[in-house]
Amino acid sequence: GTREFAEVFFDAAEVPAANVLGAPGDGWTIAHWFEHVETTATPQLIAADGTVAVWHQGRTRYLAAWPTPELAGAVLLRAAVDAGLAVHNLPPALRVRRAGDRLFAFNYGASACDLPETIAGHCILGARRLAPADVAIIEMPVGSSMYDECG
Repeated sequence: GTREFAEVFFDAAEVPAANVLGAPGDGWTIAHWFEHVETTATPQLIAADGTVAVWHQGRTRYLAAWPTPELAGAVLLRAAVDAGLAVHNLPPALRVRRAGDRLFAFNYGASACDLPETIAGHCILGARRLAPADVAIIEMPVGSSMYDECG
C-alpha cells in the first residue's frame, strides 16, 4: 500500500472560548513539533494561530504537539477536572502526602509558604504556614480526601 499525508484545516470553525488558551493572538504556540491529525474527535485546546494541539473524545485526549509547560499544565488541569478531582495550587516547594485521615505537608523551600485553603482540616502538628524545611500534619475531616473542594 501507499502512505498518504493528511492535514486538517478548519476555516471559520467556531471554538468555545474555554478551549482557547490566552487571548486571540496572545496565546501559547507550539514550540517544537506537532502532528497533522485526521479525526472525528473534538478540538479541545487550540493555539492562537488556530493549530489544534489537543483532541478530545470521551475520556480520551490526544496531544498532537510537543507541549510547552503552559500547554502541559492546561492538558493536565482539564484531565483532572474531567475526572472529578479538585486541583490545589501548591507553592513550588510544597509537597503533600495523604495517609489515612492525615495529610503531611513538607516545605522543601528556602522561604515560608502557606498550605492552600482548598485543603480542609486542622493542624495537629505545625501550622498552615510552613517555615523553610518545616512539616505540618493536618487531620482531615471524616470522609474527605485531599482532593475534595473546601468551602
